[in-house]
Parts: sequence; structure tokens; C-alpha cells
Amino acid sequence: HKLNYTIDKFKTVFDNAKDQMYLLEVKGDRKYFITDLNQSALEELGYSAEEIVDQPIEKILDETTTRRRAVRLEKILRGEQLTFEAVKIRKDGSKFPVEASVRLVKIGDKEFIHSVERNIQNRKHYEKEIIRAKIKAEESDRLKSAFLANMSHEIRTPMNGILGFTELLQTNNISEEKKTEYLEMINMSGKHLIKLINDIIDISKLEADKMSITKRNFKLEPFLQNIISFFEPLLKDDVKLTLETDLKDNEDVILSDDLRLKQVLTNLIGNSLKFTEKGFVHLSCV
Repeated sequence: HKLNYTIDKFKTVFDNAKDQMYLLEVKGDRKYFITDLNQSALEELGYSAEEIVDQPIEKILDETTTRRRAVRLEKILRGEQLTFEAVKIRKDGSKFPVEASVRLVKIGDKEFIHSVERNIQNRKHYEKEIIRAKIKAEESDRLKSAFLANMSHEIRTPMNGILGFTELLQTNNISEEKKTEYLEMINMSGKHLIKLINDIIDISKLEADKMSITKRNFKLEPFLQNIISFFEPLLKDDVKLTLETDLKDNEDVILSDDLRLKQVLTNLIGNSLKFTEKGFVHLSCV
């Protein structure tokens, strides 16, 4: 009577558990078959009890899990309790990952393998998202470090120009023509430095998602001419910067953020000039 009560109590817990539960019996050549499974397992698999009871466990395992079955079985039969991940196959052929906690249990005079399993598909999805976010964050950090290293070099260049020409202006016996030239170089270096600082600020705004766009109507041709004029003092002897426009008066107006558009074009032209040793950089708007 006591044994029957214990089995009935176990059966009640087994059938009503939220986790998927299986009882497996080892038969013959170390193969084990599904002796019983609870309602949660039936609902997850999509089988009825009649379709799955007494079937070999391989019926609901993918190939990788099946290959590892023999090694795990030896450990379980020696009394070890194992927790591992496996992949199950539903009746419709779809697969889902589970975390299984498996041990040997004795019911009456017979031994069974008792497996408690939980679908971890959502957890796997979140793990992938976390890994993807981690990779993205690492890449962002790497790019940020490279950007800051490059910026430190870029900032030193105009700063050295400002300091160098300032020192020259402090020397005696300097002509007015040279003073004007040095002041123009200081002014140009200062503008370049301001541009670099603005770039750094804009990157910070982008990362904080606080970059604002202000659109207004403005004429393209004078806008582009102004950008070309900015670069003319910076041109190398063997490099030319040309502008081609073929816009009528009624086509010359654009609705955009002139500051952001100027930043984009200035960066593109600046990089083009930087890596052009000889020849020309051509800006066209037709």
C-alpha cells in the first residue's frame, strides 16, 4: 500500500509539472525508450501519448544529441545526475533547444531514467542578442579608440601651426608681408582646429542620439563656391580642385540642413585632397 501511494504521488507530480518530464526505460542494446511523459512534454512535442509512448528516444532527438546519447547514458547508469543542453524534434519537424536534468530513479523494482526539461529557445535568443550587442560594443570601442588616436594627431597639426607662426610673429625684423602671411596661416589653422572640435562634438551627439537636423531653403551654387574657396589655400602645387554646376535659377534652391551638408562635403573633399598627390578633385552638381 505504501509503495502504491508513493507511485501515485510521484505520478501526480509528474503529470502536473510545468516542466517537460520523461520516464525512459533502457532495453536491449543500451537503447532507451519513452515509457511515460507528462502533458507539458506532449504539448511541446505535438504528439498524443499513443503516438510517442514506447517509441525510441531517437524519434524526438536531433542527430547531434543522438550521437552524444551513449556517453551520457553510461554516466547516468553509474548514478550520476547530469544537466546538459539538447535539441528536440517536434512532430511537425521543427526543432527546439532544451536544458535537461537527468538522473536514474527506481520505481518499485525497476530503474528508469527520469528527465526534467525546459524549453530554452527564448534564452538562446537573448544570449545571441547579448553576444551581438557585445560584439557591436567592442567594435564601437575599437572605432572610437582609433578615431580618438587619429584626432589627437589631427589636432596636433593645426596646433603646431598656430604655435609655430605665433612664435615667428614675435621675432624682430619681420616684414608686413610676412606678418600678413603668418596671420593667414594662423587663421586657417584655427578654422581647421574648430572643424575638428565640431566633428568630435557631433560624434558625441550621434552616440547620445541628440543630433538635430534643421532644414531651410538655400542656393546651392554659392554654397558650393564657398566650400571650394575654403580649400583653395590648402591645395598642393600639383593638385587642383574644380567645381562644375549647370543649375538654372529655379533649380538652384535646395531644402536641407546646410551645416550638416557642408560637414559631409567638407569631409569628403578634405579626404580626397589628403590622399591625392597629383591631379585634381572634381565636384559636380548638375
